[in-house]
Amino acid sequence: MANEQLSEAIKKLLNKSQSNCFFMAQVESVDKDNYTLNAKLEDSNLPVEGVRLKPSEGEGYTLLQFPVIGSLVLLAQLDKTEFLLLSCDQVETVLWKNEAGFAMEIDENGDLIFNGGSLGGMVKVQELTVQLNKNNTLLAAILAIINGAPITEAGGGAPSALQAALKVALVGKSLGDFSQLENPKIKQ
Repeated sequence: MANEQLSEAIKKLLNKSQSNCFFMAQVESVDKDNYTLNAKLEDSNLPVEGVRLKPSEGEGYTLLQFPVIGSLVLLAQLDKTEFLLLSCDQVETVLWKNEAGFAMEIDENGDLIFNGGSLGGMVKVQELTVQLNKNNTLLAAILAIINGAPITEAGGGAPSALQAALKVALVGKSLGDFSQLENPKIKQ
């Protein structure tokens, strides 16, 4: 019964004053700031400006496809002057944003960019751990000398003033623990 009602509703929609509410078009420009594009309809070469890339106009959760200029797109006509992008033949960039401002973008180079990429590339945890372990080994060797057997000053045999000063400076300090660097929920 529900399928019959849906079928009737679609028939009524298609029988309105326009015979086709879906159009193929070629992208001429994309406005990534305002989430719109300009295109030319494939069958008539008529320009269509301000095509919305998302159904709603507000902020919030968003998944957007930015098509390649010159590629084909499928548009839906919402009313006499307003169009909405339904599908892209070729995608240049995909953007996902949430209400908290988190953004994830996959660009034309295949780069995955979080929140605009201002913090640089993602850390390679295994390589970072190897390098930090080298530093910890070096520091442990230095600490063993500082905290080890007394070192005498050359000539007089008195205990080393440098060793004593370093021991005092290191009281209560320890090597870093880098075992919890990895976030296993994000993999590369």
